[in-house]
Order: sequence, then structure tokens, then C-alpha cells
Amino acid sequence: MEIVNDFLVNALQPISSFESALIKSLEQDYGFEAGALSNGNMGLHPSDINIAVWTRYGGVVASRNESLYTLINKTVTDHKGQNYIELENNLNNTLTLNYLTAPFSLDVLLYHPGTDYLIPQDNKWEVEEIDPLEFYPDNDDPEVVPRIKHIYGVRDGSTVVARAWCNYPRDLDGFSSYAIGVGTHVDHRGKGLGKAVVSALLERVTKESGIPLWNCQVSNLASLKLARSVGFQECAWTVYWNESNGYFNMQKLNEATNE
Repeated sequence: MEIVNDFLVNALQPISSFESALIKSLEQDYGFEAGALSNGNMGLHPSDINIAVWTRYGGVVASRNESLYTLINKTVTDHKGQNYIELENNLNNTLTLNYLTAPFSLDVLLYHPGTDYLIPQDNKWEVEEIDPLEFYPDNDDPEVVPRIKHIYGVRDGSTVVARAWCNYPRDLDGFSSYAIGVGTHVDHRGKGLGKAVVSALLERVTKESGIPLWNCQVSNLASLKLARSVGFQECAWTVYWNESNGYFNMQKLNEATNE
């Protein structure tokens, strides 16, 4: 397969064992055939879920419309580089060509490769581990707190102004994956607090042999920049659309496909 962009690369390129497990999990979650996200092309999966998912090794458009699949496939495979806002705009143009309204979200999933990829940080902030019960003292739902395993934060006085947290791990074919979240009070942004608390959390999770995962919309540039700055690497992209919020324009779609 010709290498045409940063998303779909040569299928013969080695895939790390964790990426392989993560891709397998995505295939199972969406009901795709085994190998659909790593076979070197972007295929059509007849389905009503209306989603496109791709990795650096392959992808799937889950739709019952072959013409729409053709357009999305071309939009993704023609894109070059890591300008995801441009790709999001191009996908928006593709979808709005076919619908009056088609709200969608282009998301990127990133993972951290582990302790060898931890980036040394300037620890000028006093980061502490925080008991999850501090944030849920009056919680009536017993399922909420147990889902949070670790929280690291920075205080201004007694108030936590930045924190990073992870859920209890999910097993991915023998790997323990941890969903990561982060938040900084609006008055304390731009100081490096988010980077400090995430770095502390990553050190803890990777020492437990866990694989941290980070998911965000590509339009959330601050989140994507923070993830990259602490060593996260892109693994998969997803875009959803909703036909119920508009109507399908077959004439425009066929004209575009036949150009």
C-alpha cells in the first residue's frame, strides 16, 4: 500500500503489542471483523452506527451507504500531516454535502508507551496524591468513587486548583489500560499545572505497569498539546455522524461520488 499520509501507513510496519491489543479491543467494541483496523486499507462495514474509525494501520467506515463510504475514505486517505482541524473541516464539508445538518465529533485516542517514554518535568509545583473521597464526600452512588483509582493535584491554599485522575484499569488482552482525565481551574491555566499533575499520575500508573489512555476532540487543542507534551502518542481516530438530524441528499452525494 502506498503511504499517503500520517494515518494509514504500510501494513507491514511492526505494530507494538499494546497497539495490537488496543486495536483488537476497538474492533470488538464496534463489532468489526478481526484485523479490520490493521489490514492496510479503509474498508466498508455495513452498519447503522454511522462511524468511521481508523488507525495508522487500517480503518473502517461503518455505514450502509457505499457512496458516503467512498467520500469519507477519500477525505481521510488524501489528508497529509497532523493538522487535524483541517481534516475535521474537510470531513465536515463531506458530511454537510450530504445532509442539511450532520453534527459530528472527530476524536483522537492516544496512549502512553510507558516508563521509557516519561518526559522529565520541572517539578516547581507541589503535587500531592489526593483521596478520591475528597471530591465525592456526599456521594450516594457507590459505583462512582470505586471507578477512580488515583488522583494527583496541586492546591492553592486548601483548594485543589489542578488535578489529574485515572479510573481503575480495564483489561485489554493482558494489558491494564487506565483512562486519564485532567482539569485545571480557569484562573490557574497557562502555568504548567496540568502538565505537573499529569506527569505525577503517569509516573504512578506506569510504575504499576499500566498503559494510560487519553481521548479528546481534535478541536481541543490545549488537551491534545498537553497529551503530546508528556509523551502520549496518537493511536486511533473516530468520527461519528447522525442522520436523524438532517436528511440524506442522494442527488448531491451521487454527483460528488461521480466527479
